[in-house]
Amino acid sequence: MKTKFTLIELLIVIAILAILAGLLLPALNSAREKGRSIACVNNMKQLGLLCQQYSLENEEMEIPQILGSSSSDVIWNYPGGYFHQTMKTDYRVFFCPGMSARDASRVKFDTESRIRSSVQWYMEYGMNYRMNSLSKEAIQANPSNYDPRSPLISSRKAGSVKNPSIRVRYIDAWSNDPFDRKAGCYYVNCYNYGAASSGRPANRHAAKANVLFLDGHVGVSPTFDSEFVADHPWFKLSWSGSPTDRRWISYY
Repeated sequence: MKTKFTLIELLIVIAILAILAGLLLPALNSAREKGRSIACVNNMKQLGLLCQQYSLENEEMEIPQILGSSSSDVIWNYPGGYFHQTMKTDYRVFFCPGMSARDASRVKFDTESRIRSSVQWYMEYGMNYRMNSLSKEAIQANPSNYDPRSPLISSRKAGSVKNPSIRVRYIDAWSNDPFDRKAGCYYVNCYNYGAASSGRPANRHAAKANVLFLDGHVGVSPTFDSEFVADHPWFKLSWSGSPTDRRWISYY
């Protein structure tokens, strides 16, 4: 005996399927986003290990971030470039799985030279510019004290910054342009968001940004939705007070 569905029964079945799909899709999307966030955290932990390795190999100094200094070696302007080229790190570590879209004209992975350029400019984790910047004023005031060929001039001794567990080393970052969400930025300058080349914290993970702190642990940020990131204690560095530390002041 053949069983026939009436139109009403068919509509009821379709409605039930639609309700089930509506209940399941948010859970699936949430699980997918959780997976992206975990992968992002793993990338950041890898960055922390790279920073530690750099310190061990360079007289216990922090890796520098010296955009705009008098350095003649451009690689020292871009820590990601150093990690990729000199420390032979897979470029995928520098790009967040939570990035929904990338600008194909800027971020390219088809050749080694394009990978280097993408990592150099558009890596999606921004270093805290306040932490390892050497000031132009410091160089100009005492030019004989600094050798621009040496990357170590622009770095602090590892462990010299107080309260490392609340100091940002790297944070999810976007381009400075609030309408441009298709490219990352290799540094975040919370004290000068007007700088065209700087980045902003990127709330890519359920309206939060993942953060690598100076002590190596990874956490999540508050939602940075204003110009007042500079007021947050994570970006306010305190010094040990030694004459050496007092040299490492920031540009702004």
